[in-house]
Amino acid sequence: MTNIFDKEVWIKLLPKKLTIVDNNGTYELVYSDCSVNGVSHKVEIMYFHSTPNNPNDVNKDGEPDMLQFDIHMVKTNDGTEANPDNLKLNIDVTYGDAMLSQFSISKPGQIEVGQYNGLGSKYDKETFFGFEDDSIKDLVEFFNRLGFELTVKDFTFIDKYPDTYTYTESIKLMPSFNGNFVLVVNNTKPENRYLTNVTNYLKERGIDHVIASNEEEIKKNNNDKVIGAISTGSEYRLSNPDSDDEFSASAEALKSLQCPILGMCYGMQHMGIENGANLVTLDKVYTNHSTLDDYDKEHTLFKGVDLSNTQASFDFNDYLEDCPQGFKTIAKLGDKVAGISNDEKKHYGLLFHPEDIEDTQGILDNFIDICKSGRSNNDEQVIDQSKNDMKYIQTYESFRKKRK
Repeated sequence: MTNIFDKEVWIKLLPKKLTIVDNNGTYELVYSDCSVNGVSHKVEIMYFHSTPNNPNDVNKDGEPDMLQFDIHMVKTNDGTEANPDNLKLNIDVTYGDAMLSQFSISKPGQIEVGQYNGLGSKYDKETFFGFEDDSIKDLVEFFNRLGFELTVKDFTFIDKYPDTYTYTESIKLMPSFNGNFVLVVNNTKPENRYLTNVTNYLKERGIDHVIASNEEEIKKNNNDKVIGAISTGSEYRLSNPDSDDEFSASAEALKSLQCPILGMCYGMQHMGIENGANLVTLDKVYTNHSTLDDYDKEHTLFKGVDLSNTQASFDFNDYLEDCPQGFKTIAKLGDKVAGISNDEKKHYGLLFHPEDIEDTQGILDNFIDICKSGRSNNDEQVIDQSKNDMKYIQTYESFRKKRK
């Protein structure tokens, strides 16, 4: 392969169709398109499902219409070789809105499974998904054309046979909280794309949790059993909201919850706006696995996680132009604020998604430890701010007026 960033080369090498097997049956998906971004070193490959005898309704048989491979190309060098171009691929496989697998391939032929959704997994042990034999062979041939040395045995985690792969959890489960729970502030659209990986993480750790998707559900679950809240990412855009109530759950959580709160991507952006920061919009979505350019290695949130050598999952169109009032910047992606912290209130924000990649889930573990340590000082902060007329925590109505 002479040019790894040449789209035409990818098109020539890619399988023209892939056949999958799941709980509902066997389905054929046909190659549709791919995009190659040489700047972010990312390739997106799409296959579409065509419903027999009903081409105008691809969901008639209950199956999603799209299978997508997101391939992030990384150069690695452990210092043992002079060649600086050792290629590593970080690959996400999504079917519809469900993340099915995350794995990496390193030369010459090493595969490491980062996330496994399927029979025997703690993420989604009821769902079966795999590729037909011929499709596995086509995928092996495709990756080997990129310089790897793989065999069909390397792909047992996504083949159609339920007894060929045993997934071993690499992280021990945390104990539950004896009736206490984490409140998940659901900012997503009904498809729940950004919700799934958060709840998967909590299920894997054995952490009791409740999902709240609107202002009323936040109020209903706001009691002394809530030890912390995680505010999810979203397909919504704060810079171009679809409605006045899409961020109502986040607004109510920030206003009323007296516990540690971690906002991720959209959750961070809304936390920042509510505390006086400005929002900036990119020309196009930044979707990539990237290492941070700078982060506070001493911050509790990053304890034991080496983010200088660990990629984080970014997927954003908007970001904070400046650090919010009362917060400090704890991480940066280039010149962009990628992490914020108000340690007194125990409010934290991340521009990336630590739930997406196992290597960054240690950040969530650290946040859970913060939750265990006790409530935030949010209540005292709101009172003090009222006395000083410093409205860091705005009401939902005031935010809506500002947007207008």
